[in-house]
Amino acid sequence: MEFRDRSEVKETIGALKLNWLQRLKIKRFINCVKKFPLGGTKWQLMQEKVSLLPDWGVPARLRAAFYMATMECGDKFYAHTGISMLYPKNIKIGERVSINRNTMITAKAPIEIGNNVSIGPNVVINSGNHNFSRKDIPICNQGHTVENITIENDVWIGASAIILAGVTIGVGSVIAAGAVVTKDVEPYSIMAGVPARLIKKRE
Repeated sequence: MEFRDRSEVKETIGALKLNWLQRLKIKRFINCVKKFPLGGTKWQLMQEKVSLLPDWGVPARLRAAFYMATMECGDKFYAHTGISMLYPKNIKIGERVSINRNTMITAKAPIEIGNNVSIGPNVVINSGNHNFSRKDIPICNQGHTVENITIENDVWIGASAIILAGVTIGVGSVIAAGAVVTKDVEPYSIMAGVPARLIKKRE
């Protein structure tokens, strides 16, 4: 996937004021990482490296640039320290999305995140589940069931929430901290609990 060349530096650095050498380093970094096969060994190793960078200044923008240059990812993306994305070919991220620290997104089936989505720290979004129906076979050998996940526009997912396979979270919804979402969420819902239940609707 090619980076958006016409605005690569502007969108990557955001509001930062950089000198010519810093801009050159960012451009070289972008040109390097966009050659990596998405989800391949080089890509995964680079993801691990950029995940350790600080959450401020040029290092933070380099991390955002890595995802914006290699994945289907909209402008003004912000990724905090420690996030991890597995099967990135199946992940689509909209514009103005923020993913907080130590979030893990595993996309055995496609995961789509809309625009203006805020994802808190330590969130797990996983589109696959282990099969466990047979007792004569170890669970680890029974394979997975995978289903798409869709997170629509203007959603806030609180810290340590878990979003499981097959779920659609409707536009404008709020998922409380620690909630486990196992079923579809209607638009403008506030959900909390394990499993997540409707607390009230946003007026």
